[in-house]
Amino acid sequence: MIVSYCVFSGELLIGSLQMKQDKVKMDREAGINVAVLSVGWNQLEPQEGKWSADAAEKVRKEIDGFRDAGMLISVDFGLQYPPSWVFSLPNSRYKNQYGNEYVGENPGSNGFNAVFVQANRECIEKYVEHFFKEFGTDFHSVRLGWGYYGELNFPFHRFKSKQSGTEQTNCYWAFDDIAQGKRHGLPIGIPVCPVPGWKPGDTSPSDEAGKFLDWYLGAMQNFHDWQITTVRKHFSGRLCMMYPSWGIRPGWIEAAVKGDLSGRTSPEINGEIQRGFDFGRFINGIKDPGVIVYCTWIDAKTMPADADSKTNIASWSPIQFLSSLAQEHQPKLDVWGENTGPGTREQFSITLKRAKDYRLLGFVWAFDPQLHDGAPANIPLAEFAKGIREFVVGGR
Repeated sequence: MIVSYCVFSGELLIGSLQMKQDKVKMDREAGINVAVLSVGWNQLEPQEGKWSADAAEKVRKEIDGFRDAGMLISVDFGLQYPPSWVFSLPNSRYKNQYGNEYVGENPGSNGFNAVFVQANRECIEKYVEHFFKEFGTDFHSVRLGWGYYGELNFPFHRFKSKQSGTEQTNCYWAFDDIAQGKRHGLPIGIPVCPVPGWKPGDTSPSDEAGKFLDWYLGAMQNFHDWQITTVRKHFSGRLCMMYPSWGIRPGWIEAAVKGDLSGRTSPEINGEIQRGFDFGRFINGIKDPGVIVYCTWIDAKTMPADADSKTNIASWSPIQFLSSLAQEHQPKLDVWGENTGPGTREQFSITLKRAKDYRLLGFVWAFDPQLHDGAPANIPLAEFAKGIREFVVGGR
């Protein structure tokens, strides 16, 4: 029997990732009502300006299958899988202060430089426009972030250069010629680096570190806001901005700047600073009330286990931190998110509790195949459905 219900201001949104067509009806009957449509830019546009008819037809069949089962659809454009042709374009890759270009080794490790290069953004804009013309706009939501794993980020702060064969640390990815002002082509709203030639770890007699970091994080905010305006030209539904990791907490930027961005503070060692996770700044600047603050780490473990109840903001779980930022925003923003996967009972328990504690719209489960695989540690679909029913009855 299909479960449908309303909680508080609207329907509780329970989704899942990597849902297979032969499991859609079973998932819907279990209480899942949102399917994430995951496509790949590399599959849909394998050549510049030329779409694959076969890939497009596959996407249409998935859309039809989800709709036939009564699922809402949340779209992931698959921009974390850029086609190979984009890397033949000039200034296509991020470059760090060591002079090395970022090359992702794993699927989803997007390294297409759309933060600092306007021409690269235009490639994405054309793809997004074509997507909506091809498949329409009748979707529940669109997932934004468009970096590594589809989330909002710069590449990793640790990088093993093929040129040297050694791992580089404390990497900042703003040293391509356009970002540094050696060539034209920055997006509107991003000035050239205010301290060209200065590198993290260098001394800062005139606050070079502070000026650089403010500009670096401002460029990520520009990228964040551009995604919202780009999709809003075509789509009036909800926009899920995907914020990963812990996020930069109060005082961390000041401490990093005091140390000349040398990489020695804890949030620098963990990459929060270099990867641009200034979520307070970004969320505070959101002007579109249709944006959902979306956490990709609902089930993050805190130390100690009750850290979420403490007043020390640095100890809060990502979902508590993001929820607080969404509550402070005027008007308040809705919050949604997902666990990290693979889909264990422990993750489910934490996710349910936090979805209730922070009054989330619901959650998206990572990953759907694990609901069906029978692995002892993973929660099976029947137990998942029971937990959802109890969650609804108990009140969100």
